[in-house]
Amino acid sequence: MATTRTILRDHPDYRIELIVPDQIDPDLAGKLLVGFGPINSGFDDPGFGEVLSEKIGVAYAAVRQRKGTQYQLLSREVMTEVFGGLRDRYELFFYGSSVGAYCAAYFARPLGANFLALSPRIPTHPLTSLRISTKFPTAGYHHVPVYEGDAPSGTPRQIVAYDPDNHVDSFYADTDLALAFPELEVHRLPNAGHYTARALMLSRTLKPAVIDFLAHRPLRLDVDTDAVVAWHNDRFSSMLAKRKFGLASEHLEVLMRHQDAETTAQHVRAMNVATAEVAEAAERRKKTAASTPAATAPKKSFVARVKRRLTR
Repeated sequence: MATTRTILRDHPDYRIELIVPDQIDPDLAGKLLVGFGPINSGFDDPGFGEVLSEKIGVAYAAVRQRKGTQYQLLSREVMTEVFGGLRDRYELFFYGSSVGAYCAAYFARPLGANFLALSPRIPTHPLTSLRISTKFPTAGYHHVPVYEGDAPSGTPRQIVAYDPDNHVDSFYADTDLALAFPELEVHRLPNAGHYTARALMLSRTLKPAVIDFLAHRPLRLDVDTDAVVAWHNDRFSSMLAKRKFGLASEHLEVLMRHQDAETTAQHVRAMNVATAEVAEAAERRKKTAASTPAATAPKKSFVARVKRRLTR
């Protein structure tokens, strides 16, 4: 579908682009879906929900970050300046997953925008960084808590969906988001893990959920457990092979609720073997580096090197 693209703000650390399809669904006219990308997204990636917005015929804005910044260099003041000027044309609907879900809620509050946050978390937050084993590039934590600052009167639609058994996402939703949004609409989706958006997509309920969100209809967030568990199993094997143990363990947490004890034991043994191999390889590299001539030969002092050059 043909679209009209306009850069609303271009900065070395973020870019905001308005994308309007030539054909707007009459039922979605006057609505703007604003998408925030996941943690590893950058300027060259499609916006989160961009493809979906074109399919359903709704105006869309992609909020992109410089990769590795976790949106921390984009301020509420900038977002309010950009989108505050669009509120006379559009009703705002912020949307994201993981870090993007955090952004959807964080930036929606001062604007009084609707938001749909799927598995929200912000790894660079000092507390969250202690609760997750996987570390990501970061520009530091520069935002204020989501509940700080004034919010417009009136109650827009404020929705969060997450796996209640995921201790990182559930903690953030049940503390900071609950404090920031007293009218928060909560959907708890067991077996999604940290991947609520993926679970809904596999269950063929993500697109209808976004349409219902835009139309202010009740959300039907059904999850196909068999399809989602099979995906977690594949992802566990993939993350283990890549030695991404923190991500593998999040998938394993879901699998453990659906497999027998022997299968769980096999997965746990595989994790332990892989982590031991990584540790042994690191130790070998350390010993090799220590035994090389460059590492073992005594280094001449700076003064001795200068004297030697002067006496040549």
